[in-house]
Amino acid sequence: HRVPQRPQRHSSPPHPQFPASTTPRTYTSPRTMELPSNARMASLGVAALYVASMVVNVVVNTGSVPASNVQLSSTHPVYLLPSGYAFSIWSIIYLLIGAVVVMQALPSNVNDPSAPGSQLCATLRPWLSLALITNGAWLYLFSYQLFWAAFIDIVLYLAALIVLVKSINIDIAAEIGEPLYKQRLLAHAAFASNAAWVSVATCLQFQINLMEEGYYPSADLSVGLIVLVGGLAATRAFAKADLVWALVAAWALAAIVHNQRPESSWGCLDDVCASCDAAKQRICTNERAVPLGWSLACPADSAGTCVVAKSTTVTVACEVWIGLVAASFVAGVIRGLLSKRRKAAGDDAEYARAE
Repeated sequence: HRVPQRPQRHSSPPHPQFPASTTPRTYTSPRTMELPSNARMASLGVAALYVASMVVNVVVNTGSVPASNVQLSSTHPVYLLPSGYAFSIWSIIYLLIGAVVVMQALPSNVNDPSAPGSQLCATLRPWLSLALITNGAWLYLFSYQLFWAAFIDIVLYLAALIVLVKSINIDIAAEIGEPLYKQRLLAHAAFASNAAWVSVATCLQFQINLMEEGYYPSADLSVGLIVLVGGLAATRAFAKADLVWALVAAWALAAIVHNQRPESSWGCLDDVCASCDAAKQRICTNERAVPLGWSLACPADSAGTCVVAKSTTVTVACEVWIGLVAASFVAGVIRGLLSKRRKAAGDDAEYARAE
């Protein structure tokens, strides 16, 4: 009788080389296999879109639009608005996405359409392109105060990012050492950080739109949206040990708490009136009662006057969900490591039966 060979614990299955139980079928589908020339053109197209999105960011943030994000945020003091420092997260997000853009353009991910890395990149390129396009479009739509068009755009943006995260489908703790782990982890870090932030931004956009329609979103509504954002982050943290999503969501929630401190200038006329003077905005010229309109408030002496009350309820909700997301991540790591151990035990048992 022939002696069976002991299987390698982390050996890759027959071509294509992806873990069968954790990798989406799209990686092995013939529809994701591109000819080298097509893959090369697609990779260059993604790179061009990334450069264009960076140019759009520079243009928008250097005052070449009617109103900047900062000015529009100041005149719309809703409860889900994070403090200004939190938006620095975009530098990390764009850096990570840039790394993915470089990765998908490498010859090893372009020249051989049957290679696992090529199939991964082929799966990501269409949705990454959509994410870059909707990102750039949102910056202009929001700056020109086309708020409902911007809302539809940011929902599409979030949907594209969620598809990217689901396509990579990495369980961070359970799949250590699996094929393409590093490449998938890099791509996941880029898109999960982006999606986590945009999930908050989508809720923020919705609240701003309500203000424009004449309804100030209450603290109660804000808590409901916090539950959605926190619940999504906690689910990702437990189900996939998603440290990236958890950290970015916690960062955004902590920045919302920062704006609700008693000494914060959030909701105060100093910032509001300065933004109204700096950029023409509809909310600055209508005669609705504050905070739904500022035309009657800003001509007066506004020094030190705050017209929107800080919310302890919103603060507590954010702090509770930060704790829940952290606990979910710890539980998710334990779940992932136990899953990895069970898989290893199953390999050993299969070998023992074969002997």
